[in-house]
Amino acid sequence: MVGEQDERGYVTALTLQKTGRQEVELVLDCTGFRGLIINEVPAPMPHVAEMQVSESSLL
Repeated sequence: MVGEQDERGYVTALTLQKTGRQEVELVLDCTGFRGLIINEVPAPMPHVAEMQVSESSLL
């Protein structure tokens, strides 16, 4: 597997053995401890503050 990244470091495409190049918008690495994608294509991790959608929580 080969990954392509844009100028910000975000993954934009993956080249797979069976299906060739696939453009992607979202990549979920579900390979457990092997981390087949994240270890091959290191991407920047967003800061928690960037993901905050609300300043309060519902209980």
